[in-house]
Amino acid sequence: MRVLLVEDDKPLAEFVRKGLKENGCAVDVAHDGDDGEALARTEAYDVIVLDIMLPRQSGFEVLRSIRAAGVSVPVLLLLQVLVVTTPAVGMVEPIPLSDVQKFHGD
Repeated sequence: MRVLLVEDDKPLAEFVRKGLKENGCAVDVAHDGDDGEALARTEAYDVIVLDIMLPRQSGFEVLRSIRAAGVSVPVLLLLQVLVVTTPAVGMVEPIPLSDVQKFHGD
């Protein structure tokens, strides 16, 4: 499986990259939105792991741009704060970080 990981936190990116590689994935890493978008548009991936808060352009902007360009690869969004949205009523309820298991490189 070929994975594009777009994450600006270099220690976290290395932790995730290492885990994916240990499980047989080929992983390309980009550390900002512009590089991530360029790779997503020019290379073939089975999945994209995309941070939301990135330098140059956000993960949302990257996702919007690659979808507009016809890239239909599945995308897993990395969030530091999760938000649950109910489209039917348009309500947004934040989930506290204490309720979310965080990644650790320890």
